[in-house]
Amino acid sequence: MKGTGTKSINQRKYENDRQKMSLRSMYFNRFLLIRYTSALFIFINLYGCILLGLSGSAGIVIPAILLILGFIVMWEQMKLFSTPKNTASKTKYFYRIQLVGCILVLASIFTPFYSVFFTFLKASIQIKIAVAFFTVILALISAGVLYRLKKIENLEDRQYQRIIAYQKAIKS
Repeated sequence: MKGTGTKSINQRKYENDRQKMSLRSMYFNRFLLIRYTSALFIFINLYGCILLGLSGSAGIVIPAILLILGFIVMWEQMKLFSTPKNTASKTKYFYRIQLVGCILVLASIFTPFYSVFFTFLKASIQIKIAVAFFTVILALISAGVLYRLKKIENLEDRQYQRIIAYQKAIKS
């Protein structure tokens, strides 16, 4: 008889721990797309550093700063698992700077500053249009991430609604 009661207590503790871990994972996964996007930007900035560094351009400063900030963002994102929050201030700051960087690069494409940022590319109109297109895509991605961060911060994201529904289900 005594063994059955202990098993029941152990099962309840296991179930309680499993539910807590599920909730923690659900909160962490609210930032999943942001983590993947941050990794994408880290690699883009890394390649920018490599290309600009090999060509000896002074334009290396911008991707180098963004690369360092990207690593800080990844650290903040990893920390969210142990301390679930609705805000990621460093991440928001990074994407604002990334968006401004995209706008600056976009503005420089059809100016003499093009050669500072893209010393490794030919200055033909076709290449400039391709670079502008790519930069606009990156700017839109940055703006999209900022929008998603705002929704998470205001508790308006779909994942948060799923978390609330899960919490209600486990309480009943």
